[in-house]
Amino acid sequence: MANESVTRTLIDVNTLIKAVDTSVHHPLVIQYFTENIVLLHEHSPISNGSSTESVFRNTHIGQLLSLRKGGGAIIQDVIFGHRIDGYLSTVHVYVLRPYHYESEWDSPAQLQDIAIVTTNQSKYDVYLKLSSLSGNTSGWLPSDVGKTVAIPGVPSVLITHYANRSVAIGRAVMAVKQDFYYKSGYWYMYNFGTPDSQGQFPWNITEDTCKHAMTPDTELQLTSVHVLDLREKLTFSVTANMQGNAPVVPPLGSLLYYAFSNPYLFQIDVSLTTHHGYETLSIGVEDKTIEKGVSAVTFYLRSASMLCPVTSYTLTLHCACPMNKWLEFQYPNFISNEDYLHGDPFDKNGRKLLYDLPPNYRPPSKFGLAIPVTSNMYNADPSRPRFQDNFKISKESGRLKQCLGKTSRQECGCTDTMKLSPLAEYSDCKERVYRVLHPGTLVLNLTLWEVGHPEHVLKDPYIIALKELNERMDYEITSTKTPSIAAIEQHVVFDHEHKFYSAEGTILTMTGSGLYHFRVHVLEGFSYCDLTDEFQVFVDEHSIAYVFQYMLNFGVGVMMGTILFIVYLWYLKEHHTHRIRKVGSQCQDLHNLDFKK
Repeated sequence: MANESVTRTLIDVNTLIKAVDTSVHHPLVIQYFTENIVLLHEHSPISNGSSTESVFRNTHIGQLLSLRKGGGAIIQDVIFGHRIDGYLSTVHVYVLRPYHYESEWDSPAQLQDIAIVTTNQSKYDVYLKLSSLSGNTSGWLPSDVGKTVAIPGVPSVLITHYANRSVAIGRAVMAVKQDFYYKSGYWYMYNFGTPDSQGQFPWNITEDTCKHAMTPDTELQLTSVHVLDLREKLTFSVTANMQGNAPVVPPLGSLLYYAFSNPYLFQIDVSLTTHHGYETLSIGVEDKTIEKGVSAVTFYLRSASMLCPVTSYTLTLHCACPMNKWLEFQYPNFISNEDYLHGDPFDKNGRKLLYDLPPNYRPPSKFGLAIPVTSNMYNADPSRPRFQDNFKISKESGRLKQCLGKTSRQECGCTDTMKLSPLAEYSDCKERVYRVLHPGTLVLNLTLWEVGHPEHVLKDPYIIALKELNERMDYEITSTKTPSIAAIEQHVVFDHEHKFYSAEGTILTMTGSGLYHFRVHVLEGFSYCDLTDEFQVFVDEHSIAYVFQYMLNFGVGVMMGTILFIVYLWYLKEHHTHRIRKVGSQCQDLHNLDFKK
């Protein structure tokens, strides 16, 4: 095997970035507005004016446009297109170091007085005439083509043609409606378009030193991905400022900008505040569209240098169900997992809170207390007989899940998690359930949990549905009629099996005895998640159930009525006396009267 050598090269990225020249070889015309605020008008190449596309890009914003003879400015904005033929774009720059104008040696015409004379051809084309030329006095040079004539208060002019040493033709950046005359020393020439003798273009674009700082808030620093459920809100912000020798207040626009890849997913609120040179951009989003999707929001410093450690920050927002969000039913009394498994908790009144289910337990059915027909089996033990398995309908129902195919409970492999779970799929492992006394009454208390968020008690406008998983019907539900319920009743016709209730103020009353197993879920349209939970309640101390109780009540009522009637007859017999009544004027016993025919 041939010897292979590995070499390591240390690359200074910052130095390479500074060395990159992204300039383009189109002439520019400088137009001063203030000492620092300058417009540079891009013109198509004079020798080949067929180019109609600007060579500037938005990526140039924030870079340094330098003149080789001296001076530099930060590109703040690029406006594409121009109202004057030949010009392609306008570049806004903020001058950090004043640009140097041409020396008298390179452009001797500056020693002469100048007249700007309009033409009949266009209000933008002008003649540039030098006066007082005599003898061998230097004037315009062919190399002046591509340079700028700049006069304070007058539109700058790009020299496009050389006629002779006293006359040149130029194109102004704005309309010239009258002639102007200026003495030497009041006008200047800048070279933003003519290469030097070595062929170097007079200006270039490079990265400037970092003058910006960007700091995201704590919410953004923790994670760059957020998942929002329906009606969930999220507010985040980024703060930026200028540092070093940069101007305290940027002269054009703001420091921070933002962009959404899919803004139609959210209701968006934006606020921008500035305080002592610090700019804070805050954005609040709320999912109200009931439409799943993904959007990215990017904060960026439009004018920042690539040499800055941070110039942008992107946050990804998902309209979907958070993976760590769930619904939980809260029992009236808190019971720890340890107590559920091994303890014997009591409430403040001394009532036991847990009921130990017998092996292979199945709750009563509508056919009777001792006639279970549900398929769910609780505290399953394949080695022991089935609970209340006396009738054919009971023998034909009920099935094992976790213990299917096992010969003993130890083989079922029930873990503590399975024993604690309220789900029907783990009913085989359920040994203990929450206990209430007859008649069992519970106020439904539902809580939404999400990692990293405070608990949220389910209230209006949430709507829930409730179902008993063992097909029991001996329970009643009372609920308040909230605005959400009233609104949905206008569009949906409910039946007994599909009725919805308010998540707040719903009361469950269990009139029978034994185990009740309910599943509660939140109606679709209130969350992207399938918010479902189950809970189990054992109603204790109720001896007679269903129709037998009513039969007994009827029998007791008939018996009590019969006893009262017999007592009444006996009372009449023991306390009855004969009365003597008077007939005519004589008082005689009615039994001794002899009526004659």
